[in-house]
Amino acid sequence: MATHSHDPNSPNTFDPPGAAVAATPPPRHGLFAGPVGLVLSVVLLGTAGVLVWRTFAFPEYVEPDAIPTMYVCAETNLSFLHTPQIGETFPVPSPHSKKNTGYPAERCFWTRDGKVKATPTYVLLNHFVNKPPPTICPDCGREVFPHNPKPEVGPDGQPKNPPLPVSRNPRATEIESPVAPTTQP
Repeated sequence: MATHSHDPNSPNTFDPPGAAVAATPPPRHGLFAGPVGLVLSVVLLGTAGVLVWRTFAFPEYVEPDAIPTMYVCAETNLSFLHTPQIGETFPVPSPHSKKNTGYPAERCFWTRDGKVKATPTYVLLNHFVNKPPPTICPDCGREVFPHNPKPEVGPDGQPKNPPLPVSRNPRATEIESPVAPTTQP
């Protein structure tokens, strides 16, 4: 039987059964080799863990863009558009009085004859200026409430359930309506 010489550089070599195999791997060189690599890996994994924890435990609060809102000047009763700022309280600066006399406006969509108008009248609610209720719209004479909804219009173009105009009779103790409800022609 022929014997083969063992040449490690030969591509067609094989180790016969029972031959000793090298127990030490070849030395590695590079950034993650040895104890430096171990320390660097621990630091990188620890940093990643802290960043993930911070992201979920303390999410960044992004302030939403402020929406311009209608205000009414308590001194001039004129409306103006104002963009609320962080930490701002009422009253806000009014461009009409040049003072802090601006309060949030309430919208009234009624006309004096009981029709619905597209552009609202902006009304200053009495509770902002320490006046007793009710707040009456200067255009239509109807009571205006906080968060006053836009009237619903029926299929015939007429408003559904229009509120009656309100006036204060100085001699009366209750609110009365000076105008009869509108009737259909």
